[in-house]
Amino acid sequence: MIPELNYYSISNSNIQKSEELYQKGNQSIKSGYQLQFRIQIQLYWNDKFEETIKLF
Repeated sequence: MIPELNYYSISNSNIQKSEELYQKGNQSIKSGYQLQFRIQIQLYWNDKFEETIKLF
């Protein structure tokens, strides 16, 4: 006999792993925005206004 599967039963380790991956994803997104902002500032300071405007 095949035991019944309970799809609603989620282990604590799965919840923790999900939270960990979620946090890593948020950090990656935040790092991407910070890098883009630094590039925009660098272009602005180098008098590359048109390139800066395109990025905004």
